[in-house]
Amino acid sequence: MKLKKFTPFLAGALVLVLTCVAAPAESLSGSGGAGSAADPVVTQSYVDQKYNQLLTMIQNMAQGQTAPSGSPDNAAASSYTPVSASAGQTIICGEGTEIILRSGAAVAYCQGENGLSDVTQAVDLTNGMKLTANHLLIVPRADGRGVSVTADAWFLIKGDYTIY
Repeated sequence: MKLKKFTPFLAGALVLVLTCVAAPAESLSGSGGAGSAADPVVTQSYVDQKYNQLLTMIQNMAQGQTAPSGSPDNAAASSYTPVSASAGQTIICGEGTEIILRSGAAVAYCQGENGLSDVTQAVDLTNGMKLTANHLLIVPRADGRGVSVTADAWFLIKGDYTIY
């Protein structure tokens, strides 16, 4: 008999406990549902578009054409692009281009007195000086400066460049 008196109280307490447990669990998951920033929805056409852009860029690079310095959303301008170059090739860079030698060997290529800024070591690399792997190099001006590849190499490049 005493249980019948407490049934409404127990039911109300149960609802209150479930509400208190379920609400924080939903807010902790951070999912505002499909399509939110936490759970983006990607369509097949978007994936196809990005794939075709990447394929075109790789084909252009294989033909020695200039890599894009930016796409409509400026994604290429704000990220590094892996670039392969063979021994004997020269990569001429635009102003502000950043270069990192990842593997292989290369030397600085500069026409004038000044060279490339090795910001990792805080030195100026003049013409013919050997590049150190994993050092960040910045090209200060677009006056024909770049790198000359002495052994097949991979670079990470951010900015404008042309492979000759």
